[in-house]
Amino acid sequence: MRPTGWGTAGAQTLNPGEGFFVKNVQTTPLTITFVGEVLTGTQTTPIATGFNLLGSKIPQFGKAETGLGVPAKRNDKIYKFNNGAYAITTRRTDATPYTAEPVID
Repeated sequence: MRPTGWGTAGAQTLNPGEGFFVKNVQTTPLTITFVGEVLTGTQTTPIATGFNLLGSKIPQFGKAETGLGVPAKRNDKIYKFNNGAYAITTRRTDATPYTAEPVID
């Protein structure tokens, strides 16, 4: 059952920066179209203590910290979910941040 408002004529809102999961129960790929204006200027997303499910406010990809400016500190973890599984990357120290900095795409 889908929540009220979701569908081809749905009125649900997904704001820039909000994250979400999609479970496609069909046997074929699902296409989702997002409509709206691309935000300009400096964009910030508050990150609360604990787990956060976030999305990018702008259509941009790159390395989490050096490319996108994620303010990671020692022992912060990035969980990247893809195809039913996730990879965890931990920022090791201030001097040696990552073995391989995660790319957010």
